[in-house]
Amino acid sequence: MLIIENFMLAINSLRSNKMRALLTMLGIIIGISSVIAIVSIGNSVSKQTEDEMKNFGMNNLSCSLTYKGTNDDGEVDYDNMGSPTQDDMITMSILKEYQNSLKDEVKAISVESSVGSGEARMDSGVADQVTVNVTGINDGYSVINKIKVIKGRDIQASDVSKETDVAVVPAGMVDKLVKDSSNPIGQEVRIVFDDKILTYTIVGVYDDSQKSGMMFGGYQDKSSLYIPFTSAQNINGEQGVNYFTVMPKSDGDAQKLTEDTTAYFSNIYKNNKEWGVDVYNSQKDASDVMNSINKIKIAIAVIAGIALLVGGIGVMNIMLVSVTERTREIGVRKAIGAKRSHIKTQFIIEAIIICGIGGIIGVVLGLLLSTAIALKMNLPVAISIPVIIISVLFSMGIGVFFGFYPANKAAKLDPIEALRYE
Repeated sequence: MLIIENFMLAINSLRSNKMRALLTMLGIIIGISSVIAIVSIGNSVSKQTEDEMKNFGMNNLSCSLTYKGTNDDGEVDYDNMGSPTQDDMITMSILKEYQNSLKDEVKAISVESSVGSGEARMDSGVADQVTVNVTGINDGYSVINKIKVIKGRDIQASDVSKETDVAVVPAGMVDKLVKDSSNPIGQEVRIVFDDKILTYTIVGVYDDSQKSGMMFGGYQDKSSLYIPFTSAQNINGEQGVNYFTVMPKSDGDAQKLTEDTTAYFSNIYKNNKEWGVDVYNSQKDASDVMNSINKIKIAIAVIAGIALLVGGIGVMNIMLVSVTERTREIGVRKAIGAKRSHIKTQFIIEAIIICGIGGIIGVVLGLLLSTAIALKMNLPVAISIPVIIISVLFSMGIGVFFGFYPANKAAKLDPIEALRYE
């Protein structure tokens, strides 16, 4: 009953001094809303960054043929580094054996070979030509680089092994060169270079509406025309593979795959004194980026939290004024039997209510502000329930902390002196 009575006394006190109560809450409201908004926006940025990194393949492994030859001092002897021979190169058969060996961990392997930029032409009469970048790929390239085939089929393993003259083309090219863009499959496209003309049969069309950009383990260009990897190598006069990307399975451990891949190719190249395969996992870089974002978010939230300290001091100041104004009331209560603990509880509860109401208003304003900013910046709305709960409890804790001194002062008042106070 005492708690309920003190609660009602506190509410009546706030009602009788609405403007002063609102001004007292203002520091708490600003502090809580600032912290909620900053943390929520920080979470939105973190979520978007993490999602983009996942889409760009932050768990993918980048593997490259690397010179390992050393001099007498044990350092890599770049001065005497030559070009790798055919025996030094990674072959498609090695990659196939590697994928079979780690089939429980590897989802896809991507290789590519750029032929260059050329003019695509077709006998459709819609447009004269369209500039495209011809790139040789394997069947795992589209999986890793998220190429979405919307008509026909993708480059397959059989195309790579048989070196077929087929192509998967961008939808934008089809729209410009083909009269009946709904049925381009089976038609031929000529790619005119400065020194040659290549002809391919269209077997697939991919969605090129996505923006191009550098990804963890590849470059997706929306103007690319894809042909089998081995066909591109024949055009370029290349042998073997010197760079490839590995995508782990979604439930796999990227770090374990990194270690297993390193061990596998170390065994393959154990007798090669000059060349080997370096395996790089971009997950660490992604973790470093996320850690940096989180540190910045925490630092800004702490700075915003200073407003809570200022608000708490404001609560203590107003509570001291309230004690002074209500000295006679305190004297009357003590004269009719109220104990020190009763008086102290009354003022602490009043401070808690002020901070609690201020905290709730601050949370609402913070959520509205962070949501508006997130939507304006095209960020995902990321609301943290634990932060909201902690903020409200923290604001009440401020009420206890900064309300204790005024409450203690009120409880120690001498009842006779208090009744004589004017």
